[in-house]
Amino acid sequence: MIDLTSLIKLAKDLNLIQQVRGKLMRRNEPAAEKLAEVLDELAKMVSALDEEIVRYLSLSFNDDTVVAGRTVLLGMEAGQSMLRMGEARGHCHKIGNIYDKYLKRWFHDVLDKNEAQQLDFLFDTLNTADSAMLYAMESVTGWLRDEARQTLDQVDFNDLLGANQRIRDARLQVRDARVQLTEAMSSLRAMQAEFIAAAKTI
Repeated sequence: MIDLTSLIKLAKDLNLIQQVRGKLMRRNEPAAEKLAEVLDELAKMVSALDEEIVRYLSLSFNDDTVVAGRTVLLGMEAGQSMLRMGEARGHCHKIGNIYDKYLKRWFHDVLDKNEAQQLDFLFDTLNTADSAMLYAMESVTGWLRDEARQTLDQVDFNDLLGANQRIRDARLQVRDARVQLTEAMSSLRAMQAEFIAAAKTI
């Protein structure tokens, strides 16, 4: 089963920014664009996980789709999902650099001491979020590897109905985790849009 709890918690923790956004918006600041950039980096990481899960869940087998579907499954069975998701990872150090250079001063100038300290802690966590992202990627890759192997076995024995049923069952297994991922990503994108808009008014 996929375990995305640490990544989902991390995304939800970013609601702290939402709670103080009113104060941040009252003071036009070029750093708003940099905050939007941070939110974009995080949303891309979350999106990459869901896209890989959807790649599997979108498969449907009949006589005309076996070759293309087998190709997707063979890649997943070999762990190629990790490579694709990895392209969206590795930006946590970039988030830390943006915070130190652009955001920390803004937050400490605009927010009260407690709020600024909470954001210091949050961005310190984000700076080391690679471990949470890596764990989520490994969890998704492992699940997809197992699912792909078993689905391939059914396809290779010409049990296309069974393969399709396995994929439908898998959708139910991961539905709740995907809903939470999507909600987290939607929240990140909404905040990103607000800070992009704020940056354009400067």
